[in-house]
Amino acid sequence: MKKKYALFILIISILFLCIFFLFKKEKQYDDTFLYFDTLIEVKYKGKKDYKKEIEELFLHYHNLTTRYEEYGNNVYGILHNKDESETLELNPDLYEMLEYAQSFKEKSDGKYNIELGCVFQLWKDAKEKETIPSIEELQACENHPLILLGNNKILNNHPNLDLGSFAKGYAVQKLGEFFQEKEVKDYLINAGGNVLVGTPSNKTYYRVGIQNPDNSDLLKILNVKEKAVVTSGGYERFYEYDGVKYHHIIDPGTLFPAKTMKSVTVIASDSGLADILSTTLFLMTEEEGEKFLKDYSDVDAIWVTNENEVITTKGVSNYE
Repeated sequence: MKKKYALFILIISILFLCIFFLFKKEKQYDDTFLYFDTLIEVKYKGKKDYKKEIEELFLHYHNLTTRYEEYGNNVYGILHNKDESETLELNPDLYEMLEYAQSFKEKSDGKYNIELGCVFQLWKDAKEKETIPSIEELQACENHPLILLGNNKILNNHPNLDLGSFAKGYAVQKLGEFFQEKEVKDYLINAGGNVLVGTPSNKTYYRVGIQNPDNSDLLKILNVKEKAVVTSGGYERFYEYDGVKYHHIIDPGTLFPAKTMKSVTVIASDSGLADILSTTLFLMTEEEGEKFLKDYSDVDAIWVTNENEVITTKGVSNYE
């Protein structure tokens, strides 16, 4: 009788352990979201489904940075608010974004500039009308400077901001940090030309392809983990007028689409940083870009010049 009872207890214990480990086993989750005018694919392995939290995170940063709908003192509200007070208090997350972006305006000698919302809007409208804006229209834009006052406050002078050059990468980085907090190590976030990966559980690296800007072929395949790979180029979002292609990356010096490069890819640990740097480097010559990157020891870049020459920093070889 005692033996039968012991056997029964053993069987129950084994079943309990099997059920316990079954529920504790990590599952593969695949979700897609549409924010920042981009289809975002999120894949991760975890013990819990975080789709709701991911949706809320993307929605939060999308609402803060949109130029087309008002959600309190968001980017749209900064420009269109009717508040007559001298200062405007922002959501702390938005203020942090503005503070981060503005630091690159000084570092890049004005090449990276989020204050050209009026110029970007003229180009957007011109694309819809299948024309181009005149230089007189572009120069007539009132681009009031963004004045940060601290304590989440800015001068209420209605700066015409556009955060499209880094809002997506910044939100992707925040999702990566969320995964780290939840101890989710194996993840891949693909937001168009913006990819952030963790550490794969069944292989050494993730393989991330870099597109040839002239066609759909792959220019390079990078082996990465715990890195962001972000590409800026004029080969996806563009339109033609009188046989000339006009893309979406505007040179603050000319107020026209930049002609310096075909594409720039940045490899970095931070997706928001990689997004800003890829745009900034696209607006520079390769020589200027290499000099600029000397302040970023953990960042590598791949340039595709207008002559189809592929130039890389030395560290890129570590990913090939």
